Order: sequence, then C-alpha cells, then structure tokens
Amino acid sequence: MGFEHPYILHLVFAFTALHLATSRPDQRDEYMAISERHYEAALPVVTSELAKLNPKHCHAICMAVQLVCLIHCARGPQPGEFLAFGEGGRSEWLIMFRGIRTTREFMNTKYLRVKVPERPVPLYDFPPKYETALADLRDWVDHVSVMGDDERDANLHAVDELAKCYHARYGGTESELLLVFAWLYKMSDEYLRRLQDLEPVPLVIFAWFTVLLGDMERLWYV
Repeated sequence: MGFEHPYILHLVFAFTALHLATSRPDQRDEYMAISERHYEAALPVVTSELAKLNPKHCHAICMAVQLVCLIHCARGPQPGEFLAFGEGGRSEWLIMFRGIRTTREFMNTKYLRVKVPERPVPLYDFPPKYETALADLRDWVDHVSVMGDDERDANLHAVDELAKCYHARYGGTESELLLVFAWLYKMSDEYLRRLQDLEPVPLVIFAWFTVLLGDMERLWYV
C-alpha cells in the first residue's frame, strides 16, 4: 500500500522518527526534524484525497488519517491544544480524527471489516465507587439540562458512552486505542461543537474522559 500511495510511507517514517526521538534523546532534534519533513510531505496529499474519497484509495486514506492521529499524539501536547478542543475552539487533531469516521462511513461496514488482533489491556481493580460516581455524573447532567432539548440528549449520550468505556477499561476487554478513542469517535457533532465552544457541561464530561486517557501515559506515543 505504501508503494502505491507514497503518503503512507511518509507517515510511517514520520511516526518512526518520533519513536527514535523518544528512545534516543541525544538525537531528539535531528529525528524531530526528520519526522516533520515527512509529515509535511504527506499531509497536503492526505487532506486533498480525504476531500474526494473513492473506492480505489479509501483504505489508504483510512490508514493515513489514523497515522496522522498517532503522530499528533506522539508529538506531545502543543500550546493551546487540548486534544478535542483548543484555545481558539478548533482542534486540528480532532478534525483529522473525525476523518477516520468520515472514511469508514464512506465504505460499507462489510467492506471495512478486517479482523485485527487486539492486545487486551491489563485487568485493574475497579476504582472505589467509580460506578456510583458515574451515576451521579449522569444525574447531574440530567438535572442541569432542559428536558426535550437536543443538548441534553447529546450530553447524556456522552456520559452513557463514557460509562461503557470505563466498564471495558477496568474489565480489561478492549485494547488501549480502541478503548480510549472509541468515545471521541462516537460523540455527536452537537456535543463536540459545544465542547469546542468551551461550554461547562461538555467540559465536565470531557474531564472524566481524561482519566481514561491518563491510563495511556505509559505508552511512548501518548
């Protein structure tokens, strides 16, 4: 796939260089520069191809946008960006991440379904009263929201999906990436818009998501 779509190779090289920058700190600047060079060579092509999806390259684009998301994570926190939103509201990482969803929706589910082995996460004891705390969070969101309002439905959906991620995480049934990023993948455009507008309720829910994200800090690219 990389030989047919060179931007895939550029992104693989960019990600590899970031790993080398982490494992060889004395050469960090050199590898970061190499990573940036390959990334800049790939990104304009990926962005252009994403806007004109077709069956001939949709698998390559799906892989590319996933690599872009991993590269953004591996670069580490950037000033003014908080993964799902930024100081200016817009998150470049989230835009590309949602590109995964766009690509997958373009392809029918049967066509996309490829069995990839996942490495289960270690089993952890449930945090004390975590289920009760999540139930309290849902009650609070329900209380502060207006009945019948689209915002209320989007907020409750966000909490319900978050609870599923917590259950999967502490039950050790899912891989790290699938577990953590599944929540953002499933969020409605309405919820994400209000999160990027820095509205209080979506921010509170997002704070609970960052607890799960913290479990991934032991991975070099987070």
